[in-house]
Amino acid sequence: MEIKDMKILIVDDDLFTSEMLAEILKDSGFNVLTANNGLNAIEVHNQNTDLKLIVSDMNMPEMNGLELIKKIREAKSSIPIIILTGNNEISIAIEAINSGANDYLLKDENIQDTIIMSVNKVLEKQAMKEQNERLLIDLSIKNKELESTLDELKTSQERLVQSEKMASLGLLVAGVAHEINTPVGVCTTAISHLHKMTKEITTSLNEQKMKKSDLTQFLTDSNEYCDIITKNLFRTSELVKSFKMVSADQTSSEKRVFNVKSYIEDILLSLSPKLKVTTHKLEINCPNDIEIDSYPGAFAQIITNLIMNSLIHAYSQEDSGIITIAITSNESEIFIDYSDNGKGIPEENLKKIFDPFFTTKRGSGGTGLGLHVVYNIICQTLKGGISCESVLGKGTTFKINLPKILNIAQ
Repeated sequence: MEIKDMKILIVDDDLFTSEMLAEILKDSGFNVLTANNGLNAIEVHNQNTDLKLIVSDMNMPEMNGLELIKKIREAKSSIPIIILTGNNEISIAIEAINSGANDYLLKDENIQDTIIMSVNKVLEKQAMKEQNERLLIDLSIKNKELESTLDELKTSQERLVQSEKMASLGLLVAGVAHEINTPVGVCTTAISHLHKMTKEITTSLNEQKMKKSDLTQFLTDSNEYCDIITKNLFRTSELVKSFKMVSADQTSSEKRVFNVKSYIEDILLSLSPKLKVTTHKLEINCPNDIEIDSYPGAFAQIITNLIMNSLIHAYSQEDSGIITIAITSNESEIFIDYSDNGKGIPEENLKKIFDPFFTTKRGSGGTGLGLHVVYNIICQTLKGGISCESVLGKGTTFKINLPKILNIAQ
């Protein structure tokens, strides 16, 4: 709002002081109203809902400045109030601030300068406070919408997990729910910092310790946090849209008997566009007669994600690596040893590699979902197990065991 639209009420029983302050503020572009005591000021306040500020004398007949503040605050009005007095005792200033005044000025020879500075400072602070309150309301509405969406996603997940045909979509719901927590968490952190900064700048202002540099930094930081909140809310919205689209297109896998070696060869054929741009060598050591009764689509996702994990994490662009898939079996299970001779995994990361969204290649092709998806498919969908062994600089091996005949009632 422009200054010329801002109404300011001056309350003073001294006509000379009232007219002087009115002229000063009018010359600065404000719309000025006057009242000669506290009772009159309350009437003016109630009749002008667009009033932006009250500048009141401390000592007045019928109702003094402190009583005026009390009445205004009892009416649940947050309009800023500046108190004026000719008494320079600090105890009076403290009493005024504690009663709800936003600033305290002495009527001295500098009043013409200090009144403009105080008015501008208090109005700017009030504008920032109102902006932050609007932002908090908007964020609260968005959070409620997100909570509702998350509730819907969780409900969908419970239903989908019960259906073997939609098991993969259940994993997608879990991944999306976890992904949404990230931008929501960023928004929560940002608004918490913004709230803390607002309290700190308010305290500094009330204690008359605020410097221009403090206010400038506060405005800069506020804009940055607002940008962060806007971007992350938009990101969350896009994630929800993406989930709805993917879930609509998702098709379920069918359980059937398939030959393991032949199926792996088919998987590698589908990955040839990715593999042919590298100089890596891929070896399959698997008997020709191993068959399993399981979900071929889930099996394909395991092999695909492990290979892509090696291409992204195990080797540099100029490396020529060796990836080996060795498969053995007994009467009830098959055992897959998937190995690469790449960089290996640091010991401190081994315990985290199956965690969702853990990656050391953020922004370089890694999403942090590949091994998490592999783990869930093996342990939940296919009722198997997986472990990882790695030596830094010598490579990584994933050991997997799967039932030959998947009992979907397990």
